[in-house]
Amino acid sequence: MENSQYSKLLEENKKIFIISKEDCPLCEQLKLLFETIEVEFDTYKYEETEDEINNGHPFKTVMKHHTGGKMFPFCYINGEYVGGYQQVHQNLMTGKLKEQLNKINIDFEEDF
Repeated sequence: MENSQYSKLLEENKKIFIISKEDCPLCEQLKLLFETIEVEFDTYKYEETEDEINNGHPFKTVMKHHTGGKMFPFCYINGEYVGGYQQVHQNLMTGKLKEQLNKINIDFEEDF
């Protein structure tokens, strides 16, 4: 299963990358989490276009198949899927997020 747009996005966005959609409270919370710890991230806003709907949602289907994720947002670190808001928040609380970011030479103040 392949979607060239999805693959291209992952190749182009190697640090922290979030795929979100409009009217998604968890998407906004995830962005706020990274803003709070002052870590830069890139985003792509998924839009359910007529083409996407008429062709069986190829982008969303490939993304869900690739990640095993079920809902937005989809967060990637260094091209690797790490989860949605709840998983990233849990990783922040346990120190795992710091480890994940340190691997790509990003550090943040834990005293936020």
